[in-house]
Amino acid sequence: MAEFTRSDAISVPTGHYLSISRKKSRPGTLKDKEYTYAWTAISKPPYLTALALWPKGDCWNGGGLFHSNKALALYHTPATKPHPEHKPPRWLHVTFTDRGRGEDDPISSDRLERDGWKREQEWKVENHGHPKWYHTEQPEIRQKFNRNRKTAVQLIRAINRLDYTEEFFVLTTDALVSHQSNRQVGQTGIKMGDSFSAETAGCMPPV
Repeated sequence: MAEFTRSDAISVPTGHYLSISRKKSRPGTLKDKEYTYAWTAISKPPYLTALALWPKGDCWNGGGLFHSNKALALYHTPATKPHPEHKPPRWLHVTFTDRGRGEDDPISSDRLERDGWKREQEWKVENHGHPKWYHTEQPEIRQKFNRNRKTAVQLIRAINRLDYTEEFFVLTTDALVSHQSNRQVGQTGIKMGDSFSAETAGCMPPV
């Protein structure tokens, strides 16, 4: 089963509920007209029993973003209907957004915004098509402060070809936000681990 983890989200502020988007491309699921092979569902962790489920039928768009414990923005078209055996509970207010147009974005970026990751530098990407695909002209830089605002975590995102990378740095007040395209930070910046890449079109930026 394919997981679009960047399309997943927990409810705020308590994290009582989880929204997930999944697909399972198997002969049986591809023929399933009821659930289809791709869907978005919500559950109450640690359980994965669907409290509500919306069949999708393809892998574009999908996912949901909680704006509170009782409000979910669904990244499906407004014509989407819940599964008759998994209708959302009455306490859950569901709205539809027309922003869904990819696999991971824009829902992944919207979740970063919701969680306080302020964008300091715009992501500029060129799509050259097959076989070169994507080239990052300027990486996206986001930043989130801790409560006392003395340190921040910096996130740098880029994609080249189909290799998506995220780099994290801990910055002190003397090294907050470098806008250089070569991704350098101040001497007091501490890099958290290594960047990773995923050769998947599911990591496409919002271009």
